[in-house]
Amino acid sequence: MSLLLFLDIDGVLNNEQWWDENCTKNREQNRPYFRSIFCTANTQWLKKLYTSQPTTIVISSSWRKLYTMDELKAIFKANGLKESLIFSVTPYSYYSRGLEIKEWIKKHTIVTVNHDTMLIIDDTVHDIYKEFDKINIIRVDSKVGFNEKCYKEALSKIQKQQMEKGICIKSISKNLVQQQ
Repeated sequence: MSLLLFLDIDGVLNNEQWWDENCTKNREQNRPYFRSIFCTANTQWLKKLYTSQPTTIVISSSWRKLYTMDELKAIFKANGLKESLIFSVTPYSYYSRGLEIKEWIKKHTIVTVNHDTMLIIDDTVHDIYKEFDKINIIRVDSKVGFNEKCYKEALSKIQKQQMEKGICIKSISKNLVQQQ
């Protein structure tokens, strides 16, 4: 079983509270703020999710426009995340992240088929709900980022997706046996 994960960054791996505290601290110490630092608590929950099963990450964040793939991987590594899980980025061709993810899936059917489950983790999901079922979406509160609540919701949705696929497979198998 494996997870295909479309991941946003702002509001997910660096939440508003963390952002305010770090920007203030950096200003007080007269240091520039580096966007490439994630909230440790948020990254720990993401780490826990991707270590629970094989995972492929596709960056759907606006960061994909700011950084190259190598830079994104370096940022993940600098924040203690497994950079080798980053496979790709979604195209930037629409004003709808949901449509961009859909476009990526159409272009990468081989990758998509090799995964049992799919999640989209984002803090702004209004356009994503138009394109995908709720079972595929984790809406993150940008004030707190990806936390234990989001992690548990992700595990629950993964389990439901796996059960639904199992039911479909059992149903198809049963129909094939009855036809013989």
